[in-house]
Amino acid sequence: GGEMIAVKIWNDHTRFLGVGAMLVGGLGTIVTLYPILVKGVKSAVSAYRQIQKTGLYSIQRIDRDIPFHFIGIAAAIVIPCLFVIFTIITNWWVGILMCFSMTFLGFLFSAVAAYMTGLVGSSNTPISGMTLTTLILSSAMLVAINIVADDETKPMAAILMGSVVCCASAVSGDNLQDLKTGRLLGATPMKQQIMQLLGIILPSAGIYPVTRVLIKAYGFNSTSGYKKQALQAPQAMLMASVTKTIFCKGCTDKIILYLLLSGGAIACFFIALDYFLHRMRVNYRIPVLVVALGMYLPFELSGPIVLGGLTLTIARAIMCHIGLPESIRTSYERLGLLFASGMITGEAVVGILLAIPIVLDDDSSGDHFRSFWPWG
Repeated sequence: GGEMIAVKIWNDHTRFLGVGAMLVGGLGTIVTLYPILVKGVKSAVSAYRQIQKTGLYSIQRIDRDIPFHFIGIAAAIVIPCLFVIFTIITNWWVGILMCFSMTFLGFLFSAVAAYMTGLVGSSNTPISGMTLTTLILSSAMLVAINIVADDETKPMAAILMGSVVCCASAVSGDNLQDLKTGRLLGATPMKQQIMQLLGIILPSAGIYPVTRVLIKAYGFNSTSGYKKQALQAPQAMLMASVTKTIFCKGCTDKIILYLLLSGGAIACFFIALDYFLHRMRVNYRIPVLVVALGMYLPFELSGPIVLGGLTLTIARAIMCHIGLPESIRTSYERLGLLFASGMITGEAVVGILLAIPIVLDDDSSGDHFRSFWPWG
């Protein structure tokens, strides 16, 4: 029917426009944020020098971060490990090139993810879009240098590079949200950052078993597991199709690349429009990354975002109409935000909990919930 046609158009065309717009919009955001990024790096270096001279406690508690040289130590440990992996897959000098590219793209999209978190929150930050952009750039780079002997290793190297940037982007958005919350509550950033590091290291041991439970319970895209509850994994299929298109030497269908370029052209238009609104001192703005996000996300995700925004707008109008003080309005908005955050978290937790009885159920009749529930 018409719904299936619309979904196919979005799946095969529209979201590629969103990816292209996200790529250009991300680069535009970095240009816009460049003075802030430089100021942040200079501030970190200045704070490190002050700590070296006068000690850690000479800085105000709410401004204390993890010492700057710890970042260098962590990079000195992680980057050589990734270099070894890239070298095994390709060769040593391609490994060096990919490590530099990965570091740059990780910094780039970490800043973009943090910026998007400030706009729409960490739950709606398009991490998969940034990962896809990384795959496009890394795949194009590998195709351009064209020195890998085994063609099958090229997609592997690109996927690995995209995985690293994906993790960096996801963590940066969450960390920014945590640090902002801590700033509002008067927390010490250094203590938050230590716990954030533990929050990355400790849960990493649980990611694999949880993923295995989900794969065994549901399967992916109806290729394994139970067809009715199969996880579609549309982003994974999208990334695979884009990567195959770039690496395919004999492919004549380059429509994906044309769509990406068209999306970049759309982003340029909205960047110019947003700059015009800024110059005209208009209160209404059109951030290009939000436009790209709207093109990239499916309607079942972007629709509820719009509905939630309308609900908040109506609630604000009602509170203003009945004359509630600003402090009470702000308090009610925070309570609503906590309620919405709980719904998001609850959905994810329930999905994992429902997977456990499916895995434990040995019934092979196809109705894998029936023996778990007492009324089944």
